[in-house]
Amino acid sequence: MALSYLEAVLCFMILMFIFETYLDIRQHRALKLPTLPKPLLGVISDEKFERSRAYSLDKSYFHFVHEFVTILMDTTILYYRSVPWFWKKSGELVTNVGLNAENEIIHTLAFLAGAMVWSKITDLSFSIYSTFVIEARHGFNKQTIWLFIRDMIKGVLLFMILGPPIVAAIIYIVQIGGPYLDIYLFGFMFALALLMMTIYPIVIAPLFNKFTPLPEGVLREKIEKLAASLKFPLKKLFVVDGSTRSSHSNAYMYGFFKNKRIVLYDTLIQQCTNEDEIVSVIAHELGHWKLNHIVYSFVAVQGYAGKVRLKLRLGVVIIKLYPQLLMFLQFGGYTLLLMFLQFGGYTLVRNSKDLFQSFGFEDQPIITGLIIFQHTRIPIQHLLSFCLNLVSRAFEFQVAMLSLCTPSSPPPPPSPHGTVITPTSSVALLRGAAERRDTALTSALHAALLKSGALRSRQAPLAAANSLLHAYLQCGLLSRALRLLDEMPRRDAATYAPLISAHCRLGAPLDALRAFLDMLAWGCSDEEGVDDVVRPNEFTAAAVVQACGLARDERLARMVHGYLVAGGFCDDPFVLGSLVNMYAKVGDVASARRLLLGLPCRDVVSWTAIVSGCVLNAMLEEALGVFLMMLEDGVLPNNVTMLSVIQACALMGASELFGPVHALVVLLELEHDASVVNSLIMMYAKNGFVEEAIRLFKGFYLKTGSVCSNEDVLAAVLYGCTISGSVKNGEGLHAHTIKMGAFPSISVENSLMGMYARFEQIDAALLVFEGMEVKDIVSWNTIISCLAKTDRVNEAMDIFSVLHAAAGGGLAPDFVTVLSMLQACSNAGLLHQGQMLHGYVMKSGFVYDVSICNALISMYAKLGRIDFAEMIFERMDIKDLVSWNSMINAYGMHGDGHSALRVFHQLKDAGTPAPNAITFVSVISACSHSGLVSEGHKCFESMGRDHGIEPSMDHYACVVDLLGRSGRFAEAEQFIRDMPVRPDSTIWGPLLAACQLHGNVDLAEKAAKELSALEPESDIWRVSLSNTYASVGRWRDAAKIRSEMRRVGLRKETGWSFVDVGGVEGFKFVSADTRHHDAEKIYSVWHSMNRHMADLAADVHKLNPISAI
Repeated sequence: MALSYLEAVLCFMILMFIFETYLDIRQHRALKLPTLPKPLLGVISDEKFERSRAYSLDKSYFHFVHEFVTILMDTTILYYRSVPWFWKKSGELVTNVGLNAENEIIHTLAFLAGAMVWSKITDLSFSIYSTFVIEARHGFNKQTIWLFIRDMIKGVLLFMILGPPIVAAIIYIVQIGGPYLDIYLFGFMFALALLMMTIYPIVIAPLFNKFTPLPEGVLREKIEKLAASLKFPLKKLFVVDGSTRSSHSNAYMYGFFKNKRIVLYDTLIQQCTNEDEIVSVIAHELGHWKLNHIVYSFVAVQGYAGKVRLKLRLGVVIIKLYPQLLMFLQFGGYTLLLMFLQFGGYTLVRNSKDLFQSFGFEDQPIITGLIIFQHTRIPIQHLLSFCLNLVSRAFEFQVAMLSLCTPSSPPPPPSPHGTVITPTSSVALLRGAAERRDTALTSALHAALLKSGALRSRQAPLAAANSLLHAYLQCGLLSRALRLLDEMPRRDAATYAPLISAHCRLGAPLDALRAFLDMLAWGCSDEEGVDDVVRPNEFTAAAVVQACGLARDERLARMVHGYLVAGGFCDDPFVLGSLVNMYAKVGDVASARRLLLGLPCRDVVSWTAIVSGCVLNAMLEEALGVFLMMLEDGVLPNNVTMLSVIQACALMGASELFGPVHALVVLLELEHDASVVNSLIMMYAKNGFVEEAIRLFKGFYLKTGSVCSNEDVLAAVLYGCTISGSVKNGEGLHAHTIKMGAFPSISVENSLMGMYARFEQIDAALLVFEGMEVKDIVSWNTIISCLAKTDRVNEAMDIFSVLHAAAGGGLAPDFVTVLSMLQACSNAGLLHQGQMLHGYVMKSGFVYDVSICNALISMYAKLGRIDFAEMIFERMDIKDLVSWNSMINAYGMHGDGHSALRVFHQLKDAGTPAPNAITFVSVISACSHSGLVSEGHKCFESMGRDHGIEPSMDHYACVVDLLGRSGRFAEAEQFIRDMPVRPDSTIWGPLLAACQLHGNVDLAEKAAKELSALEPESDIWRVSLSNTYASVGRWRDAAKIRSEMRRVGLRKETGWSFVDVGGVEGFKFVSADTRHHDAEKIYSVWHSMNRHMADLAADVHKLNPISAI
């Protein structure tokens, strides 16, 4: 029975796909973890980790889709025998163009050309998405679509030139190879690799990139010195324009024997802060050569070269081969053995009809046989790949250790106490200490460098001192860095750039500018009398521009700009981009835009700087305008841009833009970016669109099971639930925060208390308060205000007492706490407790706070102590309009209209502050309660005439009340008819109350009719009309009103009284309550009080009949 090669290959391909997908899923889950792995804690920053994680997640999603499509296409092509069909069609094409299809070389070239076109077409969409979406999203892609197409065309042309002779050679070798075919194929592939490694850097690579010699200078000297120390035969140094395609940086070497070359990516030079960092990267690459990794790996890679599966994309193949030259040493012999087994195995089956027939071939073409045989060695390839990765890691560690032990100059003799740290070897160690923020290692290296004398010598290289300074700054030890700076005998621009940037990070832009001035003033004379003056470079220029932006000083920004123009720095795109950012931050958007339009390449970073600067300076409409210009310029926004745009829309409350901005976030595939989603949630929540905020929150956090660690987002959503009355969503969010371990979080817990207080769920608010591990003053104020507003004043007083007693621990009642308590005492009628709070105000110094004094005036007025209110008002050194209004209102409540008018005239005489609408409401109301009709009329008429205040409905209501209380109903009706606005319940309500007072039934019925249309479900006007009927003896009509109230389910709120005697807690009682256990005593006291009050009223009426009204 013939072996079914096809089924075996398909089965193994699917099994390997399932196994690799399982491993990829495990890796994907690890990438989704939002916290740094423990081995990396302190090694890289959270920001770098988050950027790396986002990039890796995007590539992981892309990998899943790409691998699934690839396995689906591969299995489909093999299962449906598409390869033999394509082989047949390529032969027909050769015949149709007039060539000999029997010539296997021509037939094979046609087949491979078609296969390459098919491969290009199927892979094109993935290549475009990977390059122009994923790489561009994370700021790595720099190539244009035209450059992408041009490279693809060059690759095709390269295949057309190099492909035919290589294919012809392989076919010829297979035809004549006989029993030695495996040896011939191995020799040919070995020779081909040598040839391609020779011609690739000379012929092929220049077709895709521009290579220019590295100019003479410090960097070239240091690289040559490093090569000489390692005895590396360096002949040429080149710089390649890698920045035209990507922002990734690298360096590599090539060449045979004594003709070695080093190539630096221009991105490496741009991204490194100084020459020593570049030299360190090259030292790592040369370490592989020094340890003979390349010599051994070259032999080993010949077997692994089969992994290219004979696609013959030679430009890409050689690029991929080069990194593999650095991977294999210990497994080189096994790899070489694998290559012999591969070609030997093919030799055994090349004449097997079963192999070709299993895949659908009628004949046995050579190249297709090699392609088919690739699938039979997949298991060995996967095993080998795993082993080679292990060896690669070992090689990297070997090179890292070599780099630390390889100085660029002869090392000093070893110390009897151990190895001496040289300036060169310390640079890499200090860089590692800076990245990990390792203070102990930095201090130890500092001591070693001091011991070696490297920091005090003017002849020693500056790299060590600069690296030490940078390490101290990264560790947050600014004072040590400044002390080190004072001790440095020499300095350069690389010394000051990190120092200026550190001051900016610490929010001290003026200190950064002082450091820049210190750099400009720095200079000393050496033994030869040569001035060693530090001149700024583009990095220090960019750093000082950043400091000006943080200082938000436009004049200073223009001065620095002028200096940079004079110094010739404004030709550097990096400096120009920093200037754009600076002007945007100081609010000079016009200058920022002008500089931006002058940039040769306006990228997303520059546009984003202006948008962010506009938002920072509250120029929200300008921010959106610049954003639209950015889109018109063809620049797609990134996540930082969208954060500023979302913030601008949120601050403007531009709800019509919320939907389009959200849609743009989805189109840009930023809906998985936590910071962007958080901003959207806050935008919706703070503007009242709670349902959208909750939906976003649930979609991003609840469905993914991730934890929202942004306290502002949680607080914003809770605030949205509070203002919208969505208690159910608020409770669900509370449960989510507990489940996901978001506590303790003071801002979130405070928001929860505020929400529960808003919904009058006081016990829930108390539970949150009592469960808080840490409480700030907002927590105490929230719960006190919550209790005070719900008549649980005694509990509020207890908590206030606890806070007062704990004042020594860093927390003490503030003016918000005192205001809440004063308002509570005022509402609850607690004079004694109010006086105690007044004493606390005096002792704690709040007596000088105008808001507190105003609250005291209102409290004492409401609690019947007008004398105390007068005393506080008179003793106030500074009075605001609220103070005057409070005192006028206080006199009005006590029926002392003359005193209210006196204070009102004092306010007018003072000139400032000017009376406002509330002032006139208070003074007219005071006249109303005192029967001062003409005075009240004069005040009303002076509003518009003397003060330019348009009367509101409240003012009209006060005049109606003024006329009604005095019984002047005809004037009141005429006044209502003459009103320029339609009267509402605030007008008819006082009129109805006045009718009840004077027994005017006809007008009362008219007012009640109007109120019934305006407020049909209110019981207030029904009770007033019923009382009016009762006052004139129409008991049947009164009873009819009460009966109607019972029928529709309306019930008059029961009146109650509260007696407070010397602060002793009393109790409530209601009228007609005969079931109270102290009812007999209550009624006895009540009857006695009633008699005294009746006698007092009679005496007052004799003295002033009008006041009784």
